[in-house]
Amino acid sequence: IDLLEAMPGSGTLGYGLKKPYYSASYQVAPGKAHDRPIEGKKPNKGQWYEKGLEYGDNTSVNAFFYGEELKHKTNRDTYVADAVSANKPLDDTHFDDFHNYRLEWSTAKGNESLTWFLDDELVFHMPPEALELTGAKMPDEPMHILLNTAVSSTWGFPAPCPPGCDCTCYDCQGDLPDPACACGMPEGLCANLPASYEIDSVRIYQRADDPSQKVGCSTDTRPTRKFIEGHKHRYFDAYGGETQPLKPQEIGGAACTRDDHCGPASKCAKKRCACAHGWTGPHCRAAAAFDDGTWETTPSLGFALPFVPGSLQRCVVLLASMLCAVFVVHRRQRHLK
Repeated sequence: IDLLEAMPGSGTLGYGLKKPYYSASYQVAPGKAHDRPIEGKKPNKGQWYEKGLEYGDNTSVNAFFYGEELKHKTNRDTYVADAVSANKPLDDTHFDDFHNYRLEWSTAKGNESLTWFLDDELVFHMPPEALELTGAKMPDEPMHILLNTAVSSTWGFPAPCPPGCDCTCYDCQGDLPDPACACGMPEGLCANLPASYEIDSVRIYQRADDPSQKVGCSTDTRPTRKFIEGHKHRYFDAYGGETQPLKPQEIGGAACTRDDHCGPASKCAKKRCACAHGWTGPHCRAAAAFDDGTWETTPSLGFALPFVPGSLQRCVVLLASMLCAVFVVHRRQRHLK
């Protein structure tokens, strides 16, 4: 789920879409190769994207982001990625001032939805029926939040490539930038590097009256840890030399010469970072996070009575009753003799 992806620059794209703008998207796979809208054009009837989607004022379908086929070394690993997305125009205030970007994500049975807002105004609403043609489902698995600055040559760069430039490399930094690598960069981008963005606050909340909303990476209804342990081969790149889903967490050990090369309250000892309590990572700059609630419990070994079907229990009771009756009759006959 993408809360926002900003497209900088100026000019007008297809169907009157003006830059700059940002996209609010739900990316889902595996997708489908047929009934896909034509990139850059609005969907026709019978193509996915047509059902149940609601757009706010001055918001439109993202006709440049219908997903694509992601090719890998084998056909088994090649798949189609779909994306349900909307575009919202930006102005100078969105780059100079603080604004509130919000996502409301409901996983309640029968009321699943994704809804994006900008400064409390509706941007985009997606209900489950929007995915009927794609065969996908609404998200309900645990996720984490990623805040980053990413630059991609497929997002906001000149297309097609400028005349006289082959766009095989991109570089505008350094004392002697390579002209052959700088010609494909967006106008004005090099002057803005290094770039950053400021985040005033991040708030994560959930409805107290909705039991489907749970915090944690592996909950009782979505035991992610157990599933990964049982399907490890799906979660690492064997082609890239990986042998396990997660690499061991590094706690210190990065090269350093002074204490300020390491994280808060951490030390540089013997030219290696030594993390203070509560900090982790090679440079001790990541908080040693943990889940407030633990959903998984360690199973305990113990004795349990074997399961006996009810029908078998009734047969045993009936047989025991018959044996008791025969025994009583037999004793009475012996007593009379």
